[in-house]
Amino acid sequence: MKTLEGRSAHFDNFAESCESCHDRHGLVGVLKLKQSEPQLCLSCHKDAESFTKGDHVHAGAGKLACSECHDPHAGKAEHLLVAKGPELCTKCHERSNYEGKLVHAPVAEGCTACHDAHNNATDGGLRAPMAELCSKCHDPRKTEFVAAHGDHDVAASDCGSCHAAHKSEAKGLVRANVHAPFAEGDCSACHVDPGDGNSPAGGPALMVPAEKLCRVCHSDKCDEFSTRTGPHAPVKDGKCSACHQPHAADHAKLLREEPSASCKACHDIDTALKGRSQKAHTAHLPVLDGKCLDCHDVHGGEDERMLKAPEGELCLTCHTGMEQALDQPVVHAPLEMCSTCHAGHGSETPGLLRATAIETCLKCHQDFRERMKNDKLHQPVALGRCIECHDPHASTQKALLHAESSALCLSCHKDAATPKVGGSSHPPVAKGECLTCHDAHSSRHDGLVKQEAGELCASCHGMTKQAIDGAAHRHAPAAAGACLACHSPHVSAHPKLLNQPAKETCRACHADVFAETLAPGHTAHAPVREGDCTACHEAHASANPGLAKLPTPQLCASCHDANKPEFAAKHLGQLTATSDCTDCHAPHASEGKGLFWPTRHPPFSERKCEECHGANK
Repeated sequence: MKTLEGRSAHFDNFAESCESCHDRHGLVGVLKLKQSEPQLCLSCHKDAESFTKGDHVHAGAGKLACSECHDPHAGKAEHLLVAKGPELCTKCHERSNYEGKLVHAPVAEGCTACHDAHNNATDGGLRAPMAELCSKCHDPRKTEFVAAHGDHDVAASDCGSCHAAHKSEAKGLVRANVHAPFAEGDCSACHVDPGDGNSPAGGPALMVPAEKLCRVCHSDKCDEFSTRTGPHAPVKDGKCSACHQPHAADHAKLLREEPSASCKACHDIDTALKGRSQKAHTAHLPVLDGKCLDCHDVHGGEDERMLKAPEGELCLTCHTGMEQALDQPVVHAPLEMCSTCHAGHGSETPGLLRATAIETCLKCHQDFRERMKNDKLHQPVALGRCIECHDPHASTQKALLHAESSALCLSCHKDAATPKVGGSSHPPVAKGECLTCHDAHSSRHDGLVKQEAGELCASCHGMTKQAIDGAAHRHAPAAAGACLACHSPHVSAHPKLLNQPAKETCRACHADVFAETLAPGHTAHAPVREGDCTACHEAHASANPGLAKLPTPQLCASCHDANKPEFAAKHLGQLTATSDCTDCHAPHASEGKGLFWPTRHPPFSERKCEECHGANK
């Protein structure tokens, strides 16, 4: 294998060793390993099993595959490494972190001078605790070393608290940001004089207990922080060093880490944001960007949340559109306390809501829980989308509606209120007063009406209801409160909101009557022929049988004048004011002329009334 020339090979006799790792695959060009990594490697390198265990395991050894660093066939460096020295490490670790004005000598020589490539008991994969590791090159007992550290014994100190491990712009690899006393070489500002014999073997002793030391110089700040209602716990306990380095740091204000990383040391922000994103509106952007200080004061605030300003003011610094909302005539009560509805960091619900939209609303609007148990729900309510109709923040309309109520309803239910040419409109519809009849959220009745149809109609048409209830004869739909059997509740192309032309409305139930008028050889009563049923009948109720408008003699006399000589002659002088016309005539239609009943008494048919009634003198 020419490709192995000049490289460290996995096996001396490579060609005979393939089956140590691979299964045969014939002519099919596929990779068939006996096991997956790292189990395959550990089957031979049993001593390497410890590489994958421990508190500080290199990601390459613990989470990735061995082949991330090692070539399985032949490496460019010893141990089958895929690259030499630092080139290998900078495949994953950003090169710029190890380049600068002054670079620690081992960086150029190779990272493994200080770090174990697989795992170690120390943080950062160091081969030994930092003080012990550094002392292998920098002897803390040397006179010049002690002098450089203010004559203090720092043999057991954390070198990284002052010095950068990889690069720096300052002499001695001192970190970028330096505490003023340290920069001035004034160790006695914080530490006891090493010559007084009080410096312990573990490092220079502090002048006063650590929790009081910072106050010596920063008393004004400490006093201010202590007056805050919600101080940061480390501030309250005087543990400034929980966040700040006492000597030097790579970050501004001597922070041990970037602000977001400092916060994460105690606050499990990553778990709070798991699976959440700005795109899905489930994570607050400052949290995603690690800008905790956009909202929080690191030392303390007016409450335990350590906000930089009162909540309402704070949110408005970014969400400026909400400031205009506060000037609207109707403002949602929680608007000045955003956290009533919204989570400050992350949420499983878009909009950073603390719960689903409907549950967020129901938290305050408890009465709607019962109302939502009704059989009929307005679709936005059923879907839990209150914001289809209501603005969650502010509005020019009462109840935080997006628009005036009628316009809002018509945005979905346009056809329900569009007037019909030549027709009629229900007054509440014409006025846009949908809520006169409908409940906007839920009901026990179809159409989300507030009551059963009959009761609802009666709430306005009370006189009609009284007339129906007190009548001897009632139209069946009217008696049952089934007003919609004949009438449209919104708009109609016909007078009186009828569902169909009057004739067709009546025909829908009384088809037999209309069939009779169309039978061959039959004569129809003129009002029936013209479809004018209400010429003789009341639509809802009557004191007379058949819903007649008047007693039969008076009803017929309204069209047929019995006092006319020709009319009297046709009836052979037998009519009186109380004669019931329907004794002889069919009210709707009959075979032949005269609307006579089909079965007639022979003397009547022969016009011989005197045989029964005697001559009319």
